[in-house]
Amino acid sequence: MSVNFAGQISGNFISNGESFFIPYMADISKVEVFNSSVGNDAWMKFIWYKGMTNGRGFRYQNSANGVWGEIAENQGIWTIDKSVNPLGARQELTNITDGDPPVLQKDGNAVAPVVGDIVRVYDTATARQISTVDFEVTDVDNNDITLGYAAQLAAASGAGHYAIQKYLPMFYPSKRYISEITQATQATIRFTVRHEYVVGQRIKFRVPDNFGMSQINNLEGVVVAIPSASQVTVDIDTTGFTAYAWPADSVERFTFAHAYPAGGNTAESINSNVNPLGTGSRNDAERGVLLTGGANLPAGANNDVVYYTISSSF
Repeated sequence: MSVNFAGQISGNFISNGESFFIPYMADISKVEVFNSSVGNDAWMKFIWYKGMTNGRGFRYQNSANGVWGEIAENQGIWTIDKSVNPLGARQELTNITDGDPPVLQKDGNAVAPVVGDIVRVYDTATARQISTVDFEVTDVDNNDITLGYAAQLAAASGAGHYAIQKYLPMFYPSKRYISEITQATQATIRFTVRHEYVVGQRIKFRVPDNFGMSQINNLEGVVVAIPSASQVTVDIDTTGFTAYAWPADSVERFTFAHAYPAGGNTAESINSNVNPLGTGSRNDAERGVLLTGGANLPAGANNDVVYYTISSSF
């Protein structure tokens, strides 16, 4: 005997013009969104069914000639599951420049990431020292994808491949590859993706000889400042250390320089007015629906009142 189950949640929110996430743990069959705040007695409805392209859906507005139409790519309704994080399909790149920062130049037919996505590079003709490293995308201009946190390459990479990884690892805090370490009384470290570390966090370094600054290998430092989303400053004096540098193009296997969490310093957290429990491990996985924000989009414009229903059936 078969048994059918169905369930749904409904709610509403006042839009701030930005995308809006709705937690929902079950498998999603249908999403309906209604916005009655579009003006001139008009309303707008959005709908997405399981099997439709993620980030799209259909839209209907009760204008004089109201008709259904498909929502533009990446401007609709998304189903999100951060508990799984597979790499996307292999994409072709034509080159990664040796500028500062490096720019990944994708093939015209390749799928473009968006700002904040993480791309994993591999199979490049040269610059093989960055193969399988994850880099965060900081700008996209047609086929030019800026890897703003990456170290400058000694030479351009030539053709190769990349894959898009939508989410950071589900467990916080995580290991991070190192792009740069300064020589200073309090060293500043830049990572290849945003780090999400906090002041008071203790991190340990693994830096092999072929990255130059081997003196910092196995040392632990306390984060004393966060200069940017990709940088931390730690209480380690590196002024007398060898300069940090990525290896040149190499086919030899080696361990990438990286840092990983090693506890916390409660006193430093309290002195910096930071939650001392912020260094604790947690599971950041989320499941649910993301509504794209903006005028005439599912999450609406600023101050729009948006109603939604998410349904499951199995």
